[in-house]
This record gives sequence, structure tokens and C-alpha cells, in this order.
Amino acid sequence: MAATFVDTVTANVRAFLAGRPRAITMSLEDPLGGFEQVWQLGGVEGDYASACAEWGVQHNARRS
Repeated sequence: MAATFVDTVTANVRAFLAGRPRAITMSLEDPLGGFEQVWQLGGVEGDYASACAEWGVQHNARRS
């Protein structure tokens, strides 16, 4: 049942974004590829390397 739900939601999102040229897909496993597109499309100015480094910062990480 959960797999069907995920498939349905995914199909709905893809249908919603179809034909929208500024839609960017970002992978949770590797968000930097999409982040680069956001940076370029948005005309962002600043330190790109520092912004990318922030993706590696763990917030609210459990202590070992």
C-alpha cells in the first residue's frame, strides 16, 4: 500500500511540474547537482563553495 502511495504522489508531482521550464529536481542522495542549477537559474551571487559546504553540516545530530 505504501509503494502505491509513493508512486501516486510521484506521478502527481511530475504531472504538476510538466511543462514548467524552471522546475528543478533535486536528489536527496546528492542535492548538490540540483543546488547548482538553483544557483545558476536564480542568478545568485556569493561564495558558491561555502554554500555547498553547508550541505554537509549536520544539524541536530545524535550524539554517539
